[in-house]
Amino acid sequence: RLYESGARKFVVLNTQPIGCRPSARQLNNGSCVKAYNDASIVFNNVLRVALDELSEEVPGFMFSYVDMFGIVSSMIDDPATY
Repeated sequence: RLYESGARKFVVLNTQPIGCRPSARQLNNGSCVKAYNDASIVFNNVLRVALDELSEEVPGFMFSYVDMFGIVSSMIDDPATY
């Protein structure tokens, strides 16, 4: 619908490490749940491929991809930096 309305430039954020959400960590003795994070990685990889395909197939479609998984992972791994 956005494209049909004339939108051509999009900002797309991938998923964060969902296994590190407080609710997931609570279920895993305070640690991130690897299986959930692995699912985020798979989703993000498929998302990126789909966006690349759209940019080749849809005239004028452009996107900026924000790696929220990497950003949030960095914050979790080294909170003192932030």
